[in-house]
Amino acid sequence: MNLVRLMEEAGQYRPFVLIPNGSQALLPSPHLRCPVLSMVVRDPALPVHPVRARIAFFLTLPLVLWKLRLLLARHRILTINCIFPGTDSLTYVLLRRFRLFSGKVIFTLQGNDIKVALDTAGFSRFLARQAFRLADRIVACSFGLREDLLRLEPQCANKSVVIHNSIDFEAFLALAPPDYQLPDNLRNVPFLLNVGRYEHKKGQDILICAFEQIALDFPSLHLVMIGATGTGIEQIRRKVCGSSFTERIVMLENIPHEAIPVFLRAALLFVLPSRREGLPFALLEAAACRKAVVAAACVGVPELIQDGVTGRLVPVDNSDALALAISDLLRNDHLREQFAETLHELVGREFTWQAAFRKYINL
Repeated sequence: MNLVRLMEEAGQYRPFVLIPNGSQALLPSPHLRCPVLSMVVRDPALPVHPVRARIAFFLTLPLVLWKLRLLLARHRILTINCIFPGTDSLTYVLLRRFRLFSGKVIFTLQGNDIKVALDTAGFSRFLARQAFRLADRIVACSFGLREDLLRLEPQCANKSVVIHNSIDFEAFLALAPPDYQLPDNLRNVPFLLNVGRYEHKKGQDILICAFEQIALDFPSLHLVMIGATGTGIEQIRRKVCGSSFTERIVMLENIPHEAIPVFLRAALLFVLPSRREGLPFALLEAAACRKAVVAAACVGVPELIQDGVTGRLVPVDNSDALALAISDLLRNDHLREQFAETLHELVGREFTWQAAFRKYINL
């Protein structure tokens, strides 16, 4: 959405968003005012009924390619940028391969996409490798993700680049409605904050274990977790209900993104215990609000958080180390402020959407 916004402001190109499942699920909004296109683009490697999926993909491919060609020609599309590419993105590179599209096809990796490809085997892995191999350029949002890409397909070395996820401080801070208030049970209460979808890779279970280790040392401290409903939410709910400190652990679901700055400003510390990321927007948003960070050193995170300089890094899946780092920072106000300010300066200087936009246009 930020790239779309900057493209509109530049006025040189007209952006579109294509929904490949044939539904108008993504509607224009104040954040995304560009036209939304829609058509069915099949995935040849669906895990449910895989043989049927492959047959349907190849039988319908000629018609899908032709319809896609007409759609792109009608709107004078010059470049296709596939966000979260997978085996379904094979359609776009085949369009280019069969010379039905003369523009460029770019893949942008955000994290889970390349992990899914690495975890596949057999024919599905072959299709994923072919899709990446045939793309004109591949963008990874972190150097760690680019390394994952090259483990899957070494031939992509010369066509892959890193363009970090970025943030517009002013735009993000302006999201917060002036009349939005924290829930009553969080007003005037010190709390740790985590923001991330409720799923295994986000590591909320590790964070709860770490909080339980320090809860007696900080008797007024609360833990606040904000996340979209995900596959791991029931597991997290059970863990919260079974905790000795359940009354001090607050789970919030599907809070509007516009409200996140309000929670960040009020938090003592931002904690990211993820097992896997690309380059998390949550850290960029914490930086915007000048909030100190403790994070697990999963893919992408060390490119933002340097231990002892811009925050604290701990090993992945280590609740003991996470608890110790949180406790140390809670006891040291000066260090928290120093980390927060250093991270704010780094992100404001090197992780701007204007810089990312120029790099995309240069592709």
